[in-house]
Amino acid sequence: MNLFKIKKFIRNNFDIIFKCLIILLFAFFLLRVFWLDADLPSYGLSYYMPIDEGLYSKMSLNLFNSHSLYNNGNVSFYTAPSYRTNIIGNLLQFIFLNLTGDNYYSFRMPSIIFSILLLFFTLKTIKLICNRNCVSDIKTKIIILAVFFFMSIDFQYLLASRIFENSILRALFLIMTYYFYLKIESLNKKYFITSFLCVCSIFFVYFSNVFVAVPFFVIIIIKLFIEKNKIEAKQIFKYSFCPIFSILVFFSLSPPVFYSYFLPQHFHLYIQLHLLLHTRI
Repeated sequence: MNLFKIKKFIRNNFDIIFKCLIILLFAFFLLRVFWLDADLPSYGLSYYMPIDEGLYSKMSLNLFNSHSLYNNGNVSFYTAPSYRTNIIGNLLQFIFLNLTGDNYYSFRMPSIIFSILLLFFTLKTIKLICNRNCVSDIKTKIIILAVFFFMSIDFQYLLASRIFENSILRALFLIMTYYFYLKIESLNKKYFITSFLCVCSIFFVYFSNVFVAVPFFVIIIIKLFIEKNKIEAKQIFKYSFCPIFSILVFFSLSPPVFYSYFLPQHFHLYIQLHLLLHTRI
């Protein structure tokens, strides 16, 4: 009888219970804001890229400390192309450096903000998928709570949100692209926004995010050959040129990046040897 009353109470007050649990989980999630100046454990991201946090911050630190991206009058600064594309992260980091000074909280707060946005869009995407598949409201909220709880305790996600490295931002752009693809009904708006996000993730986050353009070709094949929807396939084909063109432009502006990362290593060495032998001193 008592168990029956508990179930009835939960069912009748489920919305209130759900909101309370969301607030509690979010408060628990925000605990990662504390002790940002603590040393990173040698696991996950901080294990295989212990120096990358500083390299990805070079532009904001140079601009804050020397008021220049290129030199301080005596020393010239060089930022590799792979770190130069982290514009969004460096911009937000530069704002925090000016607001709260040169410390670890200013240094890593952008990742906290990106992790909150990633959490938000992940839960919104799950809710959208459940609604599309006619999942009941109670089951949808239970799934949201389960995912929220997992993302709050997952160690890899915790570490990624407490270190200034672009993995969290890459994941954010990926889930945003997926969310807006599902959310927007208008074909023009759908594929314009998704292609725009693809371009932004390549130019302003990390240049190897070319993988975000791959789904365009998969969707074209599905729409054209499986669903026989030529109109939508045409829209996808038109807007897919945006990320493709951006990739070509990037590599034309920075061919060494293409040689270093997207050609086989032995061919890369062959190019270096060929240039060495045919360069006049």
